[in-house]
Amino acid sequence: MRRIKVTPYQTLDYFESPSEFARLAGPMRIRISDDDWRGGSWSDSIRYCTQGDVSRVAQAERMIESLTVQIESPVTHWQAAPAGAFPIVPDYLAGRPDCMRRKVQDASSAAPIRVFLETGVSAGINVDRVVDRGIAFLALAMSLSRVRPVELFACNFWRKDSKEDKRIAGVVIPINAAPLDIALACGVLTQPSVTRGLMYSYLAEEHRSNHRGFGVWDHETARKMLRCAPSDIYVPPLRLGDALLADPVAFINAALGRIEGA
Repeated sequence: MRRIKVTPYQTLDYFESPSEFARLAGPMRIRISDDDWRGGSWSDSIRYCTQGDVSRVAQAERMIESLTVQIESPVTHWQAAPAGAFPIVPDYLAGRPDCMRRKVQDASSAAPIRVFLETGVSAGINVDRVVDRGIAFLALAMSLSRVRPVELFACNFWRKDSKEDKRIAGVVIPINAAPLDIALACGVLTQPSVTRGLMYSYLAEEHRSNHRGFGVWDHETARKMLRCAPSDIYVPPLRLGDALLADPVAFINAALGRIEGA
């Protein structure tokens, strides 16, 4: 695990894998709420991060056709130009005016894309709704990975529930997407107990959080902490009262619609 101080008040813990996260979060003494609210037992949560789960893959497959996944993002290449970073000697000797090379970005639907999925939800949201949203996450990851190089991350944030204390902390967990590890993606993204159990407990123990402060509703703050590029996908947390609460596919598509170049 790498701990990065983004600012004096903002901290991100980056893990190498779901298994590493489970190994560090598993022994945490603080257990958030009960199995019904979490959506699973503590031991199951650890298993989802280490062995994965495929129980909801078929549901994600059925959801894929409803998702908007044609997203263009920048791809960088060197272009001939009169001025640039370095010369091409044969072109210079041939007298070409565009003998230099400069770096440019073009929109491409084949460029690598980073996907950050914020798994946090409001405490009052029914666990079945959390599952539906997780299945939409999995469908998005599966559909993107079939047509694009993808870097996939599950993340969860905590902010101090106080006007005097401005601290924000988060966990960022990569999920192998080259090729997509469907079992681990399903386990981490569709099982609510991974978030409401392991992630919340880890943040409570490591960063002295309380359960009322989970989630960063200021989406731009989260994007800045994650150093998201304009073309990166960041799907924000879901809170009680969101208009798209009952339609997880629409929620995901709305997030895709905010991406530059979509």
